[in-house]
Amino acid sequence: MSSSGISQSNREEGHDEKNSHRKTQQTTVVGAENFLLPDDNQSAAALTAIGPPATETAAASIPEVISRYRVQRVLGDGGFGRVFLCRDEVLNRLVAVKVPHASRITRQEDIEEYVAEAKILASFDHRNIVPVYDCGHSNDGLCFIVSKYIDGSDLASRLKHTPPSFAASADLLSRICDALHYAHQRHIIHRDVKPANILIDREEQPWLTDFGIALTKKIMVAFSRRWAHCPT
Repeated sequence: MSSSGISQSNREEGHDEKNSHRKTQQTTVVGAENFLLPDDNQSAAALTAIGPPATETAAASIPEVISRYRVQRVLGDGGFGRVFLCRDEVLNRLVAVKVPHASRITRQEDIEEYVAEAKILASFDHRNIVPVYDCGHSNDGLCFIVSKYIDGSDLASRLKHTPPSFAASADLLSRICDALHYAHQRHIIHRDVKPANILIDREEQPWLTDFGIALTKKIMVAFSRRWAHCPT
């Protein structure tokens, strides 16, 4: 065999060996972590960080039931708490159950404030404010508020895909302003009005939701007086 033939053969053997080694590495990773290598440049540090899929970790923290409400899935997760789609096993209807993060409920006073908020919202009766049905504590200590489930999406998502017409925007703003006025008449200030907190149902009706950081006007006045006396 000529020298050029030997050289070509060596290159092919080396190439096959390299491919074999690379496949072995990929097979090892797949078998160990159920995760495919995206490319040859992935670092060892990135490999050691591979763990169970995030969905599995999230699923593990989802309760099966909250009091009499059987959890179907997660509707949303924010800074204050998580909202679950649940089925009321007594009344056999779908509801939204909001559970604050444990870090938000650390004192008895926190629970009392949460329940007080639920009572105020439960007294609301406005066609564009999501009504509250129930509140309480589960056996494992979860504090929760149950409200009407709005089958649709939030305005923030809508605006990304199908911006409303001028007429539709004016109508929506009118309805939400009316809802806010209704709350203000009852001494409640929302403080977090934004597209993500306006739900749109299947019939294109807007619903104002998430009064989680609302304050009564009495508390607002107290805050104003306190800050008014602070030196600048």
